Amino acid sequence: MKKVLALAAAAALLLSISACGVDVGTVSGSDGTTSDAILSSVPGEESQTGEESQAPAKDPEEIEAEVDDNLTGLCSFLAQTGGVGGDPVDMAADFIGAVAGVQYRFSYEGSNNVTVELYEYDLDNLNGEAQAVLDSVKANGTFTVIGQEVTDAYLSDSGKYLMIYKDTQTNEQNELHKQEIVEQFQGFKAE
Repeated sequence: MKKVLALAAAAALLLSISACGVDVGTVSGSDGTTSDAILSSVPGEESQTGEESQAPAKDPEEIEAEVDDNLTGLCSFLAQTGGVGGDPVDMAADFIGAVAGVQYRFSYEGSNNVTVELYEYDLDNLNGEAQAVLDSVKANGTFTVIGQEVTDAYLSDSGKYLMIYKDTQTNEQNELHKQEIVEQFQGFKAE
């Protein structure tokens, strides 16, 4: 009986999320992010400032030393190094076993073309879903959530953070920027 109730509750939650009417523009399951499956914001709340991300004013190592080893610190680090722009929108991180998650949407050499999702995991308390996601990302840079394959996923070297980085612009400059941000992310608070 408990299994039936749990299954019914999960189905109701899935239906309510998929029917919530959040307009995520071009961000959908077909682009490989988790947005349409687990976005937990109110319609119109996502960051769409259209501002370009800015170059860092300080050395990334100096910035990293000043921030905490948590999702807020990671967000601050990436914002200060030009890796993300705009305001983060909270994500329903429990769908992938994470303790917290945020999404950024901003422009880099395009128009609102970059989506970055960041998630924090409690490595001492990983559930089965969390372990499956982390193992899959470590093995091939992808994972599946609610039947959708999410691509362009990266783990930090500490294993504590997950990033999904999507850019609709595929020119050389954008690819180099993505590579730089992925490297900064992966090195964040690595021991």
